[in-house]
This record gives sequence, structure tokens and C-alpha cells, in this order.
Amino acid sequence: MMSLHSQLRFLPLVAIAIVQISCAQTSSPPADTTAAPAQDSTSEEITSTNKAPEASAPQSAPSAPDETTSEVAPAPQSPNAASASGDGDFQGVELGSAVDLSQGYSDAETGTTGISETVQFAPGTSSATLSAGVAPGTVNKYYLTANGGQVMDVNISSIESNGVFGVYLKYENMWRPFYGAEQGTGATEWMGTLPGNAPVELLVVVGSVRGGVAYDLFIGID
Repeated sequence: MMSLHSQLRFLPLVAIAIVQISCAQTSSPPADTTAAPAQDSTSEEITSTNKAPEASAPQSAPSAPDETTSEVAPAPQSPNAASASGDGDFQGVELGSAVDLSQGYSDAETGTTGISETVQFAPGTSSATLSAGVAPGTVNKYYLTANGGQVMDVNISSIESNGVFGVYLKYENMWRPFYGAEQGTGATEWMGTLPGNAPVELLVVVGSVRGGVAYDLFIGID
């Protein structure tokens, strides 16, 4: 058995060994000082060059402008109006400038008929003079046909200058008075161009401003 003196002699050696073991466990391993190899910039450029481009979102096509619908106004047309016989063909402006379209009379509304006569010119002539008399409260009516564009001339003479007349054109089955020869104006002479370009029906109504009257009525178409 080892003596106490021998045990004490080995104590410093044991302590030194314990300290060395403890230091070895607590010390950190040496840092790796080996530098990482530098990355090849050429290969990086090649890699970035070969990278597929990012696909951009497709742009939507510009929307077409809203289609606007415009109605083309029809060109104005002159009205064609047939007379009672179906022969009338009037130009609206010409008719309205010659005839008062706001007034229209049936045959009866032109007055109580005394004499009713259809006027026909003698061959080779373009006028006629009609002599007659009007009884009080009646009118005499003269019907005739002429062509649009012709000039009509009407005048009346009487002893007491009380004979008067009105001139009408048939339009839409009504008698329309010519301006200047309307009913009640007391016309004694009138001249005007007949509207349109086709045969028109005409009416001359003779009356008196007072009592009965004897008269000479001239009607000319040229």
C-alpha cells in the first residue's frame, strides 16, 4: 500500500492533467481560413444571358370606337297632288305661293248656283267673253281646264261696277282660292301663272256686291 507521502507527491501531476483536459474541452476549434474560390464572372454572365426572358402580359387590343348610327335625313321632295280628275301635278312652293292652301271650299260652299257653265274656247282662240246676269243671293260658276305654267287673265265689267268674281284651283278635292282673287275680296281683275306642270281644274265664281248685276266676264289662258 502506497504511503501517504507518496500520494502527496502525485497530487500536483493529477491536478495539471485535469486542468489540461478541461482546457481542451472548452477551447473552440480553429477557424477555417481557407477562402472560398471566387465565382467565375464569365459563367455568371453566360448563365444570365441564357436565361429565358420573362414573358410580359399581353396588351389588350385597343377597343374599337363605339359605332354611332346616324340617320341620313331624306332629301325634301316636292309634293305631287292629284286634282279631282287625277291630272294635277303641283310643285309645293309654286302652289303655296299662288294659292291659299289654308282655305278650302266644297262646290256648294262657293255660293248658291245661278248659272253653271263649262268654258271652252273657240278653235284657234285662247280667250272668251261671257255675258250674263246674276240674280240677288246667287252666283254664277264657270269651270275650265288649263295647263300648269300658263297665264290666266280674268276681268269683269258691269254697268254699276258691282260685279265681282273669285278664282279657284282644285287641290285635294277642295277649291282653293288664288291670292288676290279670294272670296269676299271684291276682285274685278286678276292675272296669275297657274302652278304645276299638268292640267289643272279651275273655277271662276261671279257675284254681286249689291243686288243683281249684268256683266261681261273675260277669261283668257295664254
